Amino acid sequence: MLIHVSKWITRPFGTCYHHIRLTRCLLLPNPRGANTMFLVLTTPSTSNTTYTNEFGVPQYQVDTRSTRANRTSFIRRVSQRQSTASPHSDLDVFAINTPQRSAAIDVATIRWNIVKSTVIDFGGKERQTKHWLKREDVSYGFSPRVMTARDGREYRWTQNPETSELQFRTNNTQDVLVARFHAEKELPAFSPTRPLPALEVLPEFEHLAEEILVTFVYVDNRNSRKSPSRSPSRKGSN
Repeated sequence: MLIHVSKWITRPFGTCYHHIRLTRCLLLPNPRGANTMFLVLTTPSTSNTTYTNEFGVPQYQVDTRSTRANRTSFIRRVSQRQSTASPHSDLDVFAINTPQRSAAIDVATIRWNIVKSTVIDFGGKERQTKHWLKREDVSYGFSPRVMTARDGREYRWTQNPETSELQFRTNNTQDVLVARFHAEKELPAFSPTRPLPALEVLPEFEHLAEEILVTFVYVDNRNSRKSPSRSPSRKGSN
């Protein structure tokens, strides 16, 4: 939810007083059920990109690094915090142009394996994907992955047979849509001229956003039968 905050303040300049109106756009958490959460990709790769919200503010970073022996994806949450260079409040005229510093908080690590089971370190616990994201047997096409989330409920990653859209749904008779990946999504507040790929999380399931993102990165790369994309800055790695 985007709101505008305005405030009149008075500052002395020599012997005169100037009244200055300050207006800032503040991005506040959406009230539950208000708006859908979007994690928008800034590159075509799901395993080597920055995920922003629908306004272009970075939320998560996924960086995949390769060596001769292995390949690892690091998933981090971007935490925006105000610089401590100025002691003034957020609405202080002298603090308005103070740059923000961002801090990356580790969320998960994916250690990709081809022969053995891939290992995901998430929530302080290492999980083998053959157990945490169990493959359902299918005769052809996409193989759904079933997992138990931290809320104790079962969910599954599946694919819409008509659109090939990846979907995250409850694994029960209700079969409720939880999240889905849009190859192209119109987001006028961020990209008014062209649609962008985006992971959509429905409001009532935002508490699962990080589990959804982590498992999405794994499932999408396994589904496409390709190795996770390397970081452009490390093209020389094998």
